[in-house]
Amino acid sequence: MKLPIRTLQPPEFEEFMQFMERAYGHSRGFFQRAYPHLYQPTPEKCATYYVIEKDGEILSHVGLYPIRIVTAGVELTVGGIGGVATLPAARGRGYMTQLLRHVIGEMRAQAYPLSWLGGDRQRYNAYGWELASSSYQLTFSRRSLSWGQATPTPIEEVLP
Repeated sequence: MKLPIRTLQPPEFEEFMQFMERAYGHSRGFFQRAYPHLYQPTPEKCATYYVIEKDGEILSHVGLYPIRIVTAGVELTVGGIGGVATLPAARGRGYMTQLLRHVIGEMRAQAYPLSWLGGDRQRYNAYGWELASSSYQLTFSRRSLSWGQATPTPIEEVLP
């Protein structure tokens, strides 16, 4: 069942921070200390926090943060995706998918030329995010290896 998506209001900021800390398992105040430029109780910042709630409780969030970048001498504002989180008890119900599709529509409506997202490529490739840079770093996670049914090979670490 799809639930409505809305942006946060400044009076809900403290509740939102508690949601984020619970979803990520971080300590109190972590997000304001680590990302003070993103997490502030202002109307402008709260308008970038997209949430799904049920019975007054925030269940899931995706942030759409404008990021100014310069590439090849051209300054662009791109759509930065962050704070993708769902409470553990609410996972597996499609809330992240619903929110990501919503913010993709918002980025199109706001005419962002591209988007930046740091995270698990296996998770976000399905939504259209792909690596785009002049260098490439291949990373394997336990999760990605399990999809290919790869099993660990015992190794012995030695000094060269």
